[in-house]
Amino acid sequence: MHGFDASDTRFQARGRTLNVSRGGLLAQLDRDVQPGVRCLAHFPRALGRLGRTMVYGVVRRSEPCEGGYRVAVTFDTPLLDVPFEQAGGPA
Repeated sequence: MHGFDASDTRFQARGRTLNVSRGGLLAQLDRDVQPGVRCLAHFPRALGRLGRTMVYGVVRRSEPCEGGYRVAVTFDTPLLDVPFEQAGGPA
């Protein structure tokens, strides 16, 4: 996930998705991302490689947890309307 924080500073966060739905996701990240921040979430391809499927969203909440922060994001476009890259497509 990456974007610009409230002070307009570019950020990048790494982590894992805990839950994903048509309208958003919950992830455990290595850094805090404040509510209201616009972000871009990347979805991995097969074998964990970073894919080209990206979805814009807004952080709705962030709370500390063991090992990082749990961050909830609402997507701008529902996932059913997003064209996902095929697992066997180009790298």
